[in-house]
Amino acid sequence: MFDAIADNYDFLNHLLSAGIDRRWRRRAIRSLALTGSERVLDLCTGTGDLAIAAVDARPGAARVIGVDFAAAMLRVGAEKLRQRQLDRSVTLVRGDATRIPLATGSVNGITVAFGIRNVENIELEPWLAIANSFGGSTDKDKAAGATDVGFAGLTASATELLLEGMRRLDEETRKPE
Repeated sequence: MFDAIADNYDFLNHLLSAGIDRRWRRRAIRSLALTGSERVLDLCTGTGDLAIAAVDARPGAARVIGVDFAAAMLRVGAEKLRQRQLDRSVTLVRGDATRIPLATGSVNGITVAFGIRNVENIELEPWLAIANSFGGSTDKDKAAGATDVGFAGLTASATELLLEGMRRLDEETRKPE
């Protein structure tokens, strides 16, 4: 399905969220408290908007690896990276978010945005093993609730803050007008 809508995905995402998706990304990346030296893994990267936000932040991530299963989404993302001259900072890889081919401790943080809703049988243990948090260890208890929301940054230092913010945002959007 995502390969079929790849060329229109960004437009539809921005339109259907009334642009709020951009704010969610900025807030998520800001909650990571990047220093400019981090390696970030962006799972379910799609067209790479969250990966781009991670390197565009000031300070931004030094390197981002975006993983997605949809080749056409990655193609659109790769073109965006080329146009913005970010293809040296962000690498897009076709892969499965449940089988990540990275070594333990190889990244400082993991992000996952809207694509999390399409991942079945989410197990945080493998994700957390790949990430060494900014302080050098991950806090599995804080990250345990990350699957309760559709958008989460999974680092020990950011998870609690981000989850609370996303829960509040979710509650606000569910209130009748």
